[in-house]
Amino acid sequence: MRHAPLLALSLAAAVAVMAGCATREGAPRQAQAAPVILQPAECLDPAQARSWDAIDGFTLLVDGGRRKYRIELYENCISLGNSVTLELRGDFVSNRVCGRAGDHVLVGRERCRIRSAQVLDNQTYEQLRGNSRARGEIRASAGF
Repeated sequence: MRHAPLLALSLAAAVAVMAGCATREGAPRQAQAAPVILQPAECLDPAQARSWDAIDGFTLLVDGGRRKYRIELYENCISLGNSVTLELRGDFVSNRVCGRAGDHVLVGRERCRIRSAQVLDNQTYEQLRGNSRARGEIRASAGF
């Protein structure tokens, strides 16, 4: 029992250090809402995608033809600001991006894991697109 105050102080210091690390720029976004996984009929088909816009290193907007998408990434994808093309990779069967485990974006030599995919209405897409810092083309891929 005489070590309890020392243990409490150590725990408080550890929590403070962890909180400081979690707010660093470039750190993974762990404290967000649960990832959005699309229904199969809503998934993004990379072969139909027309263009993309990067809001920041974590967020992409994709013009998927009939639908517009917001793609959230787990990590800060640094190459988004320097590339004009990217490749979207979905599941092994259809290559459609739904926000599931294994979906990712290839930008230059960087492979960035997709956290979630969300269908946007045209108005929201255009509003967000006005804030983008990089734009480019989607490179078609035959899958894996």
